[in-house]
Amino acid sequence: AGEGFKRPTNLIKEKYICLVIDKKNNSVGTNETASAELSSLMGGNYFSYPKPMSLIEHLINFVLDEDDIVLDFFAGSGTTGHAVFNWCSGRKPARFILVQLQENLADSLAVTSDPGAKLVLQNGIDFLEKLGRLPLLSELTKIRLKKASLIHKESTYSNGCAIDSGFRVLTVESSNM
Repeated sequence: AGEGFKRPTNLIKEKYICLVIDKKNNSVGTNETASAELSSLMGGNYFSYPKPMSLIEHLINFVLDEDDIVLDFFAGSGTTGHAVFNWCSGRKPARFILVQLQENLADSLAVTSDPGAKLVLQNGIDFLEKLGRLPLLSELTKIRLKKASLIHKESTYSNGCAIDSGFRVLTVESSNM
């Protein structure tokens, strides 16, 4: 029998006995700390219920190794990309691919009944309008990643090489299907 592949859960169980995350001892933040971090980075509150970067870093630390690629099909605010930038600092190179549909914030604003979500969506729309950008979630995500990449511009990997904190944005055109 040749070498097989292990499921991610089996890899985690081999490395860590307990799968319960002790937020306090593992320095994992909450949604509230994530909101505060993002507000500080972005200069305002533009995302509803962002995930804590420390949680994503904690999770990718289980399996991420040099030159790995982290894939997030629901990029949202871009927490995964930002967490990979942070994880790489002082460690090894890794990359990320984030996928986000062109979610229109104005459409989301029109259908939500949550007053808190309405305020956050309107903040995002106003912010993007001031910058001359379309009111799309992916636009906010790009801005966040650009700001995060600037923070890590001077960081290095464990081997002393400078972190490549650049990223590319690709857009899928309409399908004829």
